[in-house]
Amino acid sequence: MRLKPGSAECSPRFVSDFLPTSVFKSPTIAAMFSTKLFAALATLVAAAASASAAAPSKVLHPALNETWVIHQARRIVWDTSDIPDTTITGDILLGYRQPNSNDEHLDTEHPVATNVPITAGEVVVPVPEVAEGSTYFVKLFNSDDYVSDQFIIKSLAGW
Repeated sequence: MRLKPGSAECSPRFVSDFLPTSVFKSPTIAAMFSTKLFAALATLVAAAASASAAAPSKVLHPALNETWVIHQARRIVWDTSDIPDTTITGDILLGYRQPNSNDEHLDTEHPVATNVPITAGEVVVPVPEVAEGSTYFVKLFNSDDYVSDQFIIKSLAGW
């Protein structure tokens, strides 16, 4: 049997439909249950909203739609406020995204910088010789928290 929108079989169901009627005979119990249910739902909605909101990038440069030219020196700058004082080093990788895809296409074979102290906060790198494009990004230390916004790479001739 197929349910039709608006029919009695397809009408919204309430919590009270699934609990014994004795629970709702007391207005105090009914009000307490409704308040707690509403609070729980509000908490879930708030958590889902904050999880779906993108956190700001901890990579400050390159900025969104900034243009880099192949073979020129460029600074990569990142926020170090959450990094403990450490001597740990890491690599910086160049990647790109294709339209309608979340794949990172990281160039792990040719890092743009290696053994960078994570507390340094910046490094200057030569822009690698790659195909021109507008969906490049850098990823620091293989951390999802340290991914730049998308930027553009052009050849000197295309600039």
